[in-house]
Amino acid sequence: LIANIIMAAILVNFSLSIAGVFINFSNVLANFFNTKITANADPSVLAETVAGAFGPQRFTLGDADPIPPDPSEESNGLFQFSSALIMGLANLVFSIAFTAIATITVLTMAFMLLTRYLIISFLLVVAPLTWLFWVVPGMGSLHSKWWSKFIQWLFLSPGMSFFMYLGLVAAQAM
Repeated sequence: LIANIIMAAILVNFSLSIAGVFINFSNVLANFFNTKITANADPSVLAETVAGAFGPQRFTLGDADPIPPDPSEESNGLFQFSSALIMGLANLVFSIAFTAIATITVLTMAFMLLTRYLIISFLLVVAPLTWLFWVVPGMGSLHSKWWSKFIQWLFLSPGMSFFMYLGLVAAQAM
């Protein structure tokens, strides 16, 4: 028990450094996918990359000749005009829905990353206590629980970055 107490006393002093290694590792993974998404180290072009991959504006573009046909010149001109009008409205509704879904998704991701930051900050504050829990008999489960939560929240960002990259690659392939 004395050897464990001495080891815990040393680890308490280095708990933030130990956690910093894991945080840096998860940030390197997340930055790897983020730089693949933006094609450079500038994260400000993320919106441009997403819009270029999905291209919702292509649904609102009409034909090269936007002038509606004259019903007196064509036998089914009214039908063509009304179908073009309906298609234009459907494309507009689709673009609005796509933009709303994309906005909700990005806001949700931002909220999740903010939550991640707050929870990891709290876990870092209580990190020295977890090393003491490691020493005290019967409290080792709290030490294990802290590590599982810490790793879980650490790898949220690389996971989100990976799936965003995967989605953009799939959208660009279509």
